[in-house]
Amino acid sequence: MPVISQEQFRVGVILYPEDDFWIAQGIEFDITARGRNPIEASERFSDKFASEFVISREVGDNEPLAGVGAAPQEFWTMYKNAAMRVIVDETSFRLTGGPAPQIRPEIRITDRRLVA
Repeated sequence: MPVISQEQFRVGVILYPEDDFWIAQGIEFDITARGRNPIEASERFSDKFASEFVISREVGDNEPLAGVGAAPQEFWTMYKNAAMRVIVDETSFRLTGGPAPQIRPEIRITDRRLVA
């Protein structure tokens, strides 16, 4: 799903509740954050993703986040089957310090984690 262009870089994120927290799990990149509610989890994911993206650029990866693998299959399935999709422009962010795309999470929400 990541569409890399001069303009935008999209990344899939599944949000789900677990043990009194909400988890934001990246799909194409196995990056995870948690929060007390979906908004906090999403914001923390965006911060963590941006940090990983910057580090990837600083170490000279040929492609953004080249050293970060994809999430396990269960999260891809959760993402695909999620009934709720969220478009939140406020979570989009642009990196500074040279040409960089706008990073835009595509968030889907489910009510539970799949049982492996």
